[in-house]
Amino acid sequence: MKILRLDLDGNVLDTWNSPSEAANELDLDASHIMKVVKGKRKTHGGYYWKVDEQETMVDQTFSKSYDYKKDEAILTAKTDRPLTSLEEALEFFEVDTEKWEAERYVINSWDVTNKYGQKYTNYQVKVWLKPKDQKLAAFVASVDQIIEARKPKSLFHTSCQEERKMVINLSDFHIGADVKDLPRTQNYGLDIIRDYIASCVEIINAYEASEIYVNLHGDFFESISGMNKENTFKSSNVWGADVIILANQLIGGDLLSNIINLKGVNIVGGNHDRMSPSHNLESTGEGAKLLSYILSKDFPGLDIEFNSLIISKEIDGINYIMTHGDKYLNRKDTSKIVMDYGNSSMFNLLTEGHFHSRYVKKTYKTSTIRYDEYETVTLDEQKYRKITLPSLFTGNYYSEAMGFGGTAGMIITENNGKGFPLVYDYTL
Repeated sequence: MKILRLDLDGNVLDTWNSPSEAANELDLDASHIMKVVKGKRKTHGGYYWKVDEQETMVDQTFSKSYDYKKDEAILTAKTDRPLTSLEEALEFFEVDTEKWEAERYVINSWDVTNKYGQKYTNYQVKVWLKPKDQKLAAFVASVDQIIEARKPKSLFHTSCQEERKMVINLSDFHIGADVKDLPRTQNYGLDIIRDYIASCVEIINAYEASEIYVNLHGDFFESISGMNKENTFKSSNVWGADVIILANQLIGGDLLSNIINLKGVNIVGGNHDRMSPSHNLESTGEGAKLLSYILSKDFPGLDIEFNSLIISKEIDGINYIMTHGDKYLNRKDTSKIVMDYGNSSMFNLLTEGHFHSRYVKKTYKTSTIRYDEYETVTLDEQKYRKITLPSLFTGNYYSEAMGFGGTAGMIITENNGKGFPLVYDYTL
């Protein structure tokens, strides 16, 4: 314990590391010095005496014990170091929190007095640990790493040659699907979808547009539950939390982060985005909703909108009506959908996915003029159009058995300057 001698104004004159050191130098008795510093007045010989509390040496030592087993661990310690919470205890024991988690803990404390008459607090702590669920821990760590590492680079790119707004329309990623060696359907897997996304980014950025909007039309996952259909497991190798993480890496990291001048993202859910095995239990695309939430955290400055059914939004003078394409709503006449959800003051472009093949439906107003025995039909295009988008996913055994399939693709649209869409169809 350090002893300080001060003048009566409180200025430190001398410092000794212990009472005995001060006693030897001043030819005094150490016990007398202790009586002074413990007394009420703390003065002697015209000086003020005190103990340096910050430098006080405490005689109490602590003990630690570790008892690690395969399925549990018990840690105990007695120390003068203040421990008041589980977090402080785990830090004190240097616990690897990636492998272990606390089941329960106990912390006791009591006051003691050392031989110099100083009071301090002792702590006794005991912590019971159990091994962490490694899969859950890996999931949490992966999500944390994704959120920490994701930088919305697109928000900081502003170079462009002209004022040009483009809309990117993508559908049916079916992440987690693993399709090989079918007679007609192309192979599909993680490496292939990464190549498709890289091609999309290259095409998009080549336009050097001033504003880019991305419309995502659902079916991001092949199967979250792994049991969408009885034979889903045969063509899917990633499911559960892992497929959600993978989707965030691909769509957030590979796609959105690399698009220059990205301004907004619109997301609708698909029938494959459910978390339950059956659409009878859940048909609102909860997986897509979770993905959009994670993306909104990754890109806090980006306008991201999600709806499980339909989004109607004006982009650069054209109203886009976005659905996945699997609902009974999509079986309605296009004019009915436009009337219910569209914008009558501008051209409406209804886009949907789901069918894994391209369809374009134009609606025409017809009038008939009779000249003798001949009929001539004049065509006047209405202010709406329906496009069934190509998908990135090219199919599996189930779709081939039903006779469906198509080439992977992306559709980009823009205003032609007169309020009508220019449509660019890219085969990947």
